[in-house]
Amino acid sequence: MRKFIIPSIIAILFLGTAISPFLSTNVTERNFDIDFHDQIQLSENSTATRTYENDIYTLEISTGLESENYVVWLIRLSPFTHTNLGTLENGHLIFSEENPQIDYKTFTEIIITLESDPATDIPNNVHILEGSFN
Repeated sequence: MRKFIIPSIIAILFLGTAISPFLSTNVTERNFDIDFHDQIQLSENSTATRTYENDIYTLEISTGLESENYVVWLIRLSPFTHTNLGTLENGHLIFSEENPQIDYKTFTEIIITLESDPATDIPNNVHILEGSFN
């Protein structure tokens, strides 16, 4: 009877480790009912502010950039994904989504690029401004 105890413990540990990923929640699912308010400096005169209050996510960018082709990108590092939020208008952008299905708090990186086509799906490698929320 004793010779089955250690193999049984090993089998239980192995099975627990093997099925645990299927029991955890996916980071892209809506699992974020805690309000937050964060602000970062992108440069001396540029800020990014994000809030989640009353089921509304808002990201506000304020810069001194004036061109119409400055594109704001929101980036999640793990698993990696990025999204084009649109262009700055007179140096500003306000992105807002009510009852979002995406946990925007996991998108911690902001970059601003100058694009020849503002509707592009991939940011170019030259970042005009960038910053990270903690």
